[in-house]
Amino acid sequence: MPLTPVRYHRWPLFFPLMTGIVFFLTWSCHPADNPEVMPSDVYHVVDAINTQLSFMLATSGGNPNSIVVRPLPAPRQPRHVVQKAREVMLKLQRLRTLNGLPETPLPLFSTTETTLGDSKKILDQILHDVLDLRHKFIESESIENIINIDNKVTNFVAFTKDKTPMDIYLNLQHTNDLLDALGLPKTMPNDVYRLAVMINHDLETILIARHRILPPTLGSPSRGKVPDDTYAQGYQVLDRLRAKLNNDKNLSIRGGIVLPNRPQPPLTPGDVLDLENNMLAELGAIKTKVGVTAPTTIPPLIHGKTPSDVFDLMTRAEALVDAL
Repeated sequence: MPLTPVRYHRWPLFFPLMTGIVFFLTWSCHPADNPEVMPSDVYHVVDAINTQLSFMLATSGGNPNSIVVRPLPAPRQPRHVVQKAREVMLKLQRLRTLNGLPETPLPLFSTTETTLGDSKKILDQILHDVLDLRHKFIESESIENIINIDNKVTNFVAFTKDKTPMDIYLNLQHTNDLLDALGLPKTMPNDVYRLAVMINHDLETILIARHRILPPTLGSPSRGKVPDDTYAQGYQVLDRLRAKLNNDKNLSIRGGIVLPNRPQPPLTPGDVLDLENNMLAELGAIKTKVGVTAPTTIPPLIHGKTPSDVFDLMTRAEALVDAL
């Protein structure tokens, strides 16, 4: 059952003020002598986000330590971190909407090679939006209590050196789990279908940029597919794409494509969504490589979709990869 947020009316001007104070305190303590964004800088933002979300969950009656740790993913590049940050931001906007707050528009997809600086910009906005949401979950009867809470939270956020993109990615996976625990509905096939549409569009854009002929559309739609089938088909698409890049230097990207570690069945739509976000990260890098300047667009959510619909789009994506 979704957690019921606690709404406040006694201090209408206090929470915006505290949002600004906490945001400043969180960031006033990390090194700033190097203008280049380093992995530890990005990790620190995610730590601050997770500290806030964990406190919101605990104060609302949940247990942040009860979240199951996922298997380690394959090694990740900055582009995967950026895409995971986008995934988190989209999920956060759903939680904000459920609690009566306005959505923050997602930034456009980058048309140049993504960097950790891109992910930090997204994560800075996520932290701001989380702080804006926090007062919907924390139950406090006095300003003094809230100030004590804020002092404890900022003390928890320490700057940690020698972090890697992999560390950031793992921490963002935890962010996703915390958002789910705060009352978000589970990922549905409609969500997965939307990303499958984006994957197909990116592949078509790459084909057009390379002056390739688009393959014909599919025949009869499939029936009775489950997330395990959809994941397997998407994994096959990514594997074929990896082989294409290995054999064509004009498509090669930094670090190549490393296939993710497959989760244990039975799989969920969320598992497929995670695979799709990795696919979008790879396709974004390929688009940059072939000179595509138009950013990927996010289509509207279409209701009533099933795993079979997603499977058909993944089958279409496989045909598009073969035509590269």
